[in-house]
Amino acid sequence: MRIVMKLKKDKKLHIRRLEKIEIIEAFKMMGNEYRLNMLLALKKYPNINLEQVNNHVGGDFKNIAMHMQKLYKAGLVFKKYEGRFVHHFLTEYGKRAVQSFELFEQKLNI
Repeated sequence: MRIVMKLKKDKKLHIRRLEKIEIIEAFKMMGNEYRLNMLLALKKYPNINLEQVNNHVGGDFKNIAMHMQKLYKAGLVFKKYEGRFVHHFLTEYGKRAVQSFELFEQKLNI
């Protein structure tokens, strides 16, 4: 069963409405090394296109595009269309997911 998140205009309000299954889905998305690296790249370099994400993460471009689509469907990434370019950035939900990963990582490195 695939869960597709619908983003609301008020993203902070949206975060408060997350159900447990949606949170689990977000962590599943971060369970893949490519997707996690993509999220970290988007945190460091917001508003970049797929080619730029691919330059930071590496790997096959089609594979990166497929993973980005999964992140978008999970509600972690938002797309902004500008002409023939599509820029990607983290949603508030995505920012919180990356923060939780970084906190977890920080606690492991004690």
